[in-house]
Amino acid sequence: RVIDELPAAAGLNVDVSFDGPLDSLVGPDCADAIVKSLREMLSNVVRHADATRAIVTVSVRNDVVTMSVKDNGRGVSDTTGGRGLGNLQTRAEELGGTFELTGLAEGGSVATWTAERVRQ
Repeated sequence: RVIDELPAAAGLNVDVSFDGPLDSLVGPDCADAIVKSLREMLSNVVRHADATRAIVTVSVRNDVVTMSVKDNGRGVSDTTGGRGLGNLQTRAEELGGTFELTGLAEGGSVATWTAERVRQ
């Protein structure tokens, strides 16, 4: 649902892949954090990246969820930051994880969000 609502309205093409036992391993608190974080990550791409394409991957391995959003936009600048990125960091940390936003040498960026307490 998150993939369908925001990016389509903005003309962003999104490829999505899922890997691992997400349905059976991820608890309700973690699932809620994943949905909210994905919404924030895609919203940032739409509002700030000036991208035409994003690749979303969500996987669970060894009780760790990793979600990434890679875009072909303008990348990360010194002024990149704000409340939305702070929210992503907080949500990840509450579940024993991390959040990182990295500019790519070829342009664009990749946002990576992890959670280690997936059964919550």
